[in-house]
Amino acid sequence: MPSGPVNPLSWIQLLHIDKIAHILAYFIWCFALLFSFYKQYKDSDLRYSLTLLPFLIALIYGMIMELLQHTISADRVGEWPDVVANTTGCLLSLFVFFGLKKWTNQKLNAYEKPQNTQSQH
Repeated sequence: MPSGPVNPLSWIQLLHIDKIAHILAYFIWCFALLFSFYKQYKDSDLRYSLTLLPFLIALIYGMIMELLQHTISADRVGEWPDVVANTTGCLLSLFVFFGLKKWTNQKLNAYEKPQNTQSQH
């Protein structure tokens, strides 16, 4: 045990730039997949179920890539922290996607309500 005070880790030390890159890359990729699946199936009854499919695709792909790096590649290393960073990016994209969807639906409903009441009078 150190006898002196322990310096807390900075955010840069805690979240290495590589992990931030993984989070950002998987956030962008998963968000784009979510948006495209939602637009593609917007008239389908399955559109809400299908929006989880891109999340699973990105998540499984990230795990497979890390496993392949660990087992096949001689100059690359697969790491569990990379899998965690990939998963974090995917989860963040889910929260942002559904948060934006909810927010835009609320805004659209707010604009539609006055129009409906005026047309009824």
